[in-house]
Amino acid sequence: MEKRKILAAVIQVMRDELSLLNRAAEDARSGATDSEVLSESKYDTRGLESSYLARGHAMKFEALAEDVALLENLEYRNFDPGEPVALGSLVEVQLGHEPMFFFLLPKGGGIEVELEVGGEEVTVVTPESPMGGKLLGLRVGDGFVLNKGQPKAKIKSNQ
Repeated sequence: MEKRKILAAVIQVMRDELSLLNRAAEDARSGATDSEVLSESKYDTRGLESSYLARGHAMKFEALAEDVALLENLEYRNFDPGEPVALGSLVEVQLGHEPMFFFLLPKGGGIEVELEVGGEEVTVVTPESPMGGKLLGLRVGDGFVLNKGQPKAKIKSNQ
């Protein structure tokens, strides 16, 4: 699997979300200044609520834009088979009969990208996530249990 393509797909998902957030922030800003939200009494808080909503969207947009910039400038490398899983690793995990692929990145946790070739799905995990935390430091062949009662998973590859 080519990490460059996977990372580009992850960044595109985040850019799409940025576009949606930008539109939501613009709608909220225009709603906060609309004549229909002008206070009719001292207890009418529609304008204030709209401005809080606009600020919330703007803050989320700013944070996501920083995350995108971080991933765009991320320097990653391919790992040798004996190296431990670290930030930038693309890890294949065997859970039962099903292979799962995880890309350990500093941002973008939870994003799932389907690969064009083979239709495999790669999930982004961060070191702070339960799966990312379990994977860090493991090597090919190591096994682990994510949650009690679940079958043991095994690291099949680390790229």
